Amino acid sequence: MTIDCLLHVHSSFSYDSRMKLADIVAKAKQHGYRVVLMSEHNNGMTPAVMEAFVRQCDELSDDQLLVIPGLELAFDHNRVHLLAYGVRMYLDSTHVGCTFKSLVDAVRRAGGVCVLAHPSHRRGVDRLSPDDCVDLDGIEIWNVKNGNRFVPTAADVRVLRRVRDSGGRPFAFGGVDWHHLARFSPMVLRVELSELTPESVLASLRSGHFTVRGGLVRHSSSGDISTVRLAAYELLSRAMTGTRQFGYRLQRTLERRGFRTPRALAAIARRLF
Repeated sequence: MTIDCLLHVHSSFSYDSRMKLADIVAKAKQHGYRVVLMSEHNNGMTPAVMEAFVRQCDELSDDQLLVIPGLELAFDHNRVHLLAYGVRMYLDSTHVGCTFKSLVDAVRRAGGVCVLAHPSHRRGVDRLSPDDCVDLDGIEIWNVKNGNRFVPTAADVRVLRRVRDSGGRPFAFGGVDWHHLARFSPMVLRVELSELTPESVLASLRSGHFTVRGGLVRHSSSGDISTVRLAAYELLSRAMTGTRQFGYRLQRTLERRGFRTPRALAAIARRLF
């Protein structure tokens, strides 16, 4: 069977989100998803909170939609983030002696799928060596929050290429990085499954049996994107970033002069950018 998954989602179990898990489930069902893969920040989390989070994921899962728990592990003073899809236990990423490689091993032992999140954001990938990344299951080349909803981030595609050229075999992931209910931008990771179970979903992610579909394009799990198309993605991303920055500056200027941005216009802007 082929089903649609929603990846990289944060609820109120993360320090920077107020979304209730039940509201996430309702929204996911509304958009036809069959699986939601959560990625709660481990910053400020405790083993007890993790237990409560996993329990609620299980309670909200049914034969129509699976809610699979997971973590986003903060490493190197919160400059590098590792997505640990499918882990059901709290993992500490700040203890003495913790390295990126040992963190990847810990996720594997916990039964999770290891994906480097938004690698070019804050130049996080520059904190890692090529050897750090060879054992990853995936690299997130398309992150809606830190990029845009229309095309992958060219810099992150190049990271994937470098790791694969160095002997690693990570797959090309996409995620919404969703924190706020009103700022939902649909992205689909379409997975081939033998059955609708967490184990089958995670196995398909590890083996690359999926495609990613966003606003304008889709890409395979291999992340093979032509040089011409990649250049087009970069141009579009720069244009959108420039437009977004201009919009913020204009908004701040108008607000200093007493004008408030209409809610409808602000909602449209959030959906576009």
